Amino acid sequence: MRPNRLSREAEAWLCSYRWPGNVRELSHLLERVTLLSREAIVSPSTLASLCLPQPPVPVPAELTVNEDTSGQTEERAQIQAVLRQTHGNVVQAARLLGLSRGALRHRLRRHGLQRPRPSAASPAPSGDQLPTRVPATRGIERAPERPTAPSLAWEHKPVAVLAVELTFPTATAGEAVAYEPWTTASRWEQALVAKVQRFGGVVLQRSPALLLAAFGIPRTLEQLPQRAVQAALALRHLVAEGVDQGPCPALRLVVHWGEVLVDVQASDPTAQLRAFGETFAWPVRWLGQVAPGEILLSPEMGPLVEGWCEVQAREVSLHGDPAQWIEVSVVVGHRPPWARRERQGRRPLSPFVGRDQELATLRERVRQVEGGRGQVVAVMGDPGTGKSRLCDEFVRGALVQLWLILQTRGTAYGQATPYLPIIDLLKRYFHLDGREDRATIRDQVNATLHGLDDSLTPTALAFLTLLEVPVEDPQWQALAAAQRRQRTLDALRRVLVRDSQVQPVLLLVEDLHWIDTETQACLDTLVDSLPTARLLLLVNYRPEYQHGWGHKTAYTHLRLDPLPPASADALLRTLLGDDPSLAPLKTLLIERTDGNPFFLEESVQTLVETQGLVGAWGAYRLTKALPSLQMPATV
Repeated sequence: MRPNRLSREAEAWLCSYRWPGNVRELSHLLERVTLLSREAIVSPSTLASLCLPQPPVPVPAELTVNEDTSGQTEERAQIQAVLRQTHGNVVQAARLLGLSRGALRHRLRRHGLQRPRPSAASPAPSGDQLPTRVPATRGIERAPERPTAPSLAWEHKPVAVLAVELTFPTATAGEAVAYEPWTTASRWEQALVAKVQRFGGVVLQRSPALLLAAFGIPRTLEQLPQRAVQAALALRHLVAEGVDQGPCPALRLVVHWGEVLVDVQASDPTAQLRAFGETFAWPVRWLGQVAPGEILLSPEMGPLVEGWCEVQAREVSLHGDPAQWIEVSVVVGHRPPWARRERQGRRPLSPFVGRDQELATLRERVRQVEGGRGQVVAVMGDPGTGKSRLCDEFVRGALVQLWLILQTRGTAYGQATPYLPIIDLLKRYFHLDGREDRATIRDQVNATLHGLDDSLTPTALAFLTLLEVPVEDPQWQALAAAQRRQRTLDALRRVLVRDSQVQPVLLLVEDLHWIDTETQACLDTLVDSLPTARLLLLVNYRPEYQHGWGHKTAYTHLRLDPLPPASADALLRTLLGDDPSLAPLKTLLIERTDGNPFFLEESVQTLVETQGLVGAWGAYRLTKALPSLQMPATV
């Protein structure tokens, strides 16, 4: 290996760098230079490009946003100054101000501010170092900045990593191979990659025997853990469906949760990617602990999805002397949407406050539905304002316990899958848990429809198709795609309207901002039939979602805003307790979160996890002075 030498400028760069990782970081940097640099004389720019970004320097207390609400003018000017310095980057500006992104956006709207657009004369700050704030007090000298590589924009991101091992059947001694190995392996590789990409995964490594993909780069996606596990389930299902169509690989799958540094400005997100610890190595190493067809979850991933899918705990051993045992999880299958909320989180359920008027409106719509006038109620609100909690409180109420209650929801990764929320709805309606074979599904669908009304038996063809049960009826097979679609829409409408004649029906569909176009068409068809049905369609969504129901006489719109100060204080009293020393903290939390109930709960949980608060739920006390608390910048 050819030796490298440092230029004088590079030596000066090394002397000026602050070395937060001490000698070990210097050693790792020089190793990277030796392995990755082809320069005989190493330049400062090479050192900067191979050096890990420094952690952001804590913002001095005097530079945070003034908590005094009377200083609105000063707050507006300060936000403008920080936005100019970060060249309109809201994420970096929020970090410097010590606010969540949602809180900063709220202040931008309140002050009527817009983000400045970056210009060629003012290049965006690199990701290696957050921009330093211009001190409010004059005469303070800035600390010298170390040289950075302007072409890199590093960001620290959480990722879900999926490792897949493929093994194909081999011929026994004296037996000819029944397929062309290279063509078959290549075909399956392409099919698996396409399925992973459908859920937002970025393929990092691909070969006929190993596939490694990451979810969350170059930009963070919602429901990252669920995306990775859903992709693993989809791969397993894809192979199971292809068993009758030729040679199929046996899959071993491992899903892990870790962190990476990624250059978000790179055209290829995998070109500049650095893993923390064993983010990529762990899932690959543990493929050997997985049986064919199994999906293994790392200890970091398991708790993130245990309420979303059904898992089984397992202990596996680490190689060594003596052997070490760790607890992992194995995915059994999907957990029905209506059962997921019961498993989400192990903390006590927080009090439901500030939504009495909305609950009263829902109760009034119940009376109208029972009188034969169907209704649609739409709950709109920003993330964390309590849309799902309001619907949950209503569903668990006594007024609808004698109704037929059907629940489903959209998912962030499901917009590319037609009818996905409707399929979940049908599984609930026909009492399917996902483990039945095709014959059992067919019998269950036919029996349910026959028990409701014999005239509905022809609708079974549409439902069986959605449930991926082969339909051999020649007339159904002869229909064009548009005709099948219309038959499917009519089938769902007919069954729900007919069932509403037996008992009132509550159909809850959550997260409409994530539904696909076919599910939207089903809901539109159902809304048109509401006047003749004892059916309450209850939906929720974020403000960006739009529908065409606003002109309907049976339509009610409920907007959820953040909690008013009195309700937010009541929530915090239950979460924290009544210790007088907590009063300043409660005021600060309400200001930081703008009364968003989810952000309030997560902020309290973060303070507990960082030992800023000690005690039990509802009886906490501060362990340090308020200015020294590690307040979460975002959740």
